[in-house]
Amino acid sequence: VLSCPVGQIDCNGTCSDTTLDHNNCGACGTRCTGGKTCQSSKCACLSGQTDCSGVCRNLQSDLKNCGACGNVCKSGEVCSAGKCIVSCPVGQTVCNGLCVNTNTDIANCGKCGTTCSGGNTCQSGKCACPTGETSCSGLCVNRMTNRAHCGRCGNACKTGELCSGGVCKLSCPAGQVACNGACVDLSTDRLNCGKCGVKCAAGQSCNANKCVCPTGQSLCGGKCVDRLTDRNNCGTCGKLCKSTEICSAGVCQLSGCPSGQTNCNGSCVNILTDNKNCGACGKTCGSGQVCCSGSCKTIASDTNHCGACGKVCTGGKTCQSSACKCPGGSSDCSGTCRVLSADPNNCGGCGVKCSTGQFCISGVCRVVCGSGQTNCGGKCVNVQTDGSNCGACGNVCGSGQTCTRGACLNNTSSAIGAGFKATGGHGIHAPNFLLAQPVTFSKNVTVTAFGTNVIAVSGVSAQLALYTNNSGKPGTLVVSSVRQSLVTGINTLKVSSSVAVKAGSYWLVHLFTGRVTLREGTVSNVKTYYQSATSFPRTFSSSLQYVDQQFADWVIGF
Repeated sequence: VLSCPVGQIDCNGTCSDTTLDHNNCGACGTRCTGGKTCQSSKCACLSGQTDCSGVCRNLQSDLKNCGACGNVCKSGEVCSAGKCIVSCPVGQTVCNGLCVNTNTDIANCGKCGTTCSGGNTCQSGKCACPTGETSCSGLCVNRMTNRAHCGRCGNACKTGELCSGGVCKLSCPAGQVACNGACVDLSTDRLNCGKCGVKCAAGQSCNANKCVCPTGQSLCGGKCVDRLTDRNNCGTCGKLCKSTEICSAGVCQLSGCPSGQTNCNGSCVNILTDNKNCGACGKTCGSGQVCCSGSCKTIASDTNHCGACGKVCTGGKTCQSSACKCPGGSSDCSGTCRVLSADPNNCGGCGVKCSTGQFCISGVCRVVCGSGQTNCGGKCVNVQTDGSNCGACGNVCGSGQTCTRGACLNNTSSAIGAGFKATGGHGIHAPNFLLAQPVTFSKNVTVTAFGTNVIAVSGVSAQLALYTNNSGKPGTLVVSSVRQSLVTGINTLKVSSSVAVKAGSYWLVHLFTGRVTLREGTVSNVKTYYQSATSFPRTFSSSLQYVDQQFADWVIGF
């Protein structure tokens, strides 16, 4: 069994430091791709690069990802310092939108598109393995120490063996040491440079126990760069040129602003989007504002720029705290603000439609009937004349009957006492008074109801009754109606049971619980008596008061 040093594990017969090995990163067999290297057991882009859809990109120089992933420079432009500009600095070439040094760039070695892989570096414009390594199956290996290619490509050492001097054996020769299960020369091995586990950065080789960059390059921020042309390390590591400058011969020099930008106090800015130079140099947007198309907008409340430039609130929404929302009292129904308490197409909830003839009232679909009509089962009817709802919803008149003033009458029924069915003036009647006026029947009748014509009333109930005639004054009670709330207009008050009366003279009496304005009668020279009472007496008092006034009351019968 192969025994690996502390900090390494056996990966298919090779001791590997999974914190650094890009072929076994974090775990055996996990290979870093897209230009990523193994850093602390995870595949990650080198410092200065950004992961764009799984591939490491230098946003400072990548034409298709200039300044941000997916930001593509126009034809003829290159990406420099994260900005699309017209040309590359001296000594660099445009390759697929990047300013590169084809003498050292492993993705464009010698010419654009020539990629060095398998550990090859670009040396003087040619892909070559670092000193001391040989290409085996596309990978640069040290055949003096590599267990999979020991001495020659494809010659793998057995389990437990080390490759030393190009020979598989258990111990390392003089000048080499065992590192991660392999004999290595610490003076030249870039994975163990100077001592086991010291890995040279991408593009570096190990020379005399030290990691070194190719000729003309220096190590800055963990990668080899040309400090004569690199804008992020111009002349010295970490020296960053301004957005309007390029690096030439190790010196930051002023360059013209890219298309679409304006030079404001030595900085190239887009005055259409720059909050400090919005529309013009020096015009600063206030707190909570953003520069949108050269104009400062308050994105927390601007309906046309809500939360971001160009985001327009639609469907009746307003911008509230940078979000498009419906005003108070309305709700969002499929992108449009609706008042659910009154919208017949969204009544009480989005998409709830009221039927034909219904109105949305307080979020409920209801039938609203006109004056003189009543809602009976969702249908507007006149309970004074509707045979299926006579006097009240659901009260159906029988065969041979007609609904007259809210009472089911035989087809021979009629209103009796027509002299008092006036439509002329009006009179005001006080509560708790019995008002009696004469009525004459020319034939025997059956009383089924009473009627009265009300001009104005509010919260008042009434009863009507028929009394016998006692020497020209009201006598004994014959029949009375049930007590019923009054409404403006014609009111029909039914009796509990029909009563047959003979032809002759009688008295029609009404009693109200409150103040009522009635239509007056038209019969002249008729005495009308009244007395105080809260209910109909069995027999009228002989001590009555007289008033010369008649009201529109009548008897209904047949």
